[in-house]
Amino acid sequence: MAKKECRVTASCNGVPKLLFAIRELGGGTLLLVLRGSEYPIAIGGKMHRVVEQRYSLHIDPVSGYVTVKHSLRLSDRRIVAFAAFSHENSAVRAWPVFSRLAPDLRAKAYDLKGAPSDRDLAIADYNPHAASLGYSVVAHRGQKLAASGDLAPATLARLSFGAFDISIVARTLDRPSADGALMHHSADAPIASAGDDTMAERDLVHFMETALGQLLAADRQPAQRGRLAG
Repeated sequence: MAKKECRVTASCNGVPKLLFAIRELGGGTLLLVLRGSEYPIAIGGKMHRVVEQRYSLHIDPVSGYVTVKHSLRLSDRRIVAFAAFSHENSAVRAWPVFSRLAPDLRAKAYDLKGAPSDRDLAIADYNPHAASLGYSVVAHRGQKLAASGDLAPATLARLSFGAFDISIVARTLDRPSADGALMHHSADAPIASAGDDTMAERDLVHFMETALGQLLAADRQPAQRGRLAG
């Protein structure tokens, strides 16, 4: 059972929409869940429907290594692991989890269920007819962020849990919302810092802008989008 859950949202024309939820589980594990429009996928020669993208962060109680795992929940309730990558805990690090060019959130599949909560975190307010939302999610363990002054047009939000902090860097783009695209960072190397326990906020903004550029390039090339999903 989750010890703590936070819903990360965006407001589209004044209507709150769910981007993803973060659940704190036992042993310091964090689970990040993206729900939205279902889509088909072939696994083992059979077609299935994906209903959730799931990312989890685990700490090995003996080695202290951090594992970032990506999995899918299917419509038959099975969970299929796709990638897991362990990182040594020899230095303070920041681990990228995923980056997303959000799809058109006006669909009812993204409606925020239940009453608003003080645990909800809104990271954007925009009109999907005229703009789209891009954001990156990064996990930290024992790492401080150094203020870098005005980050516009990006915004940065941070959530603290028992074993990890989660940073979300977001910005809106002057283009109507469309299908969207998703980039998994579970096997990526940690984001390098200056060698101490502090990372500049602008380092995270630069990471987000780079990932967003790749997502936009993929969005313009449908034939290459098999590895990406909105």
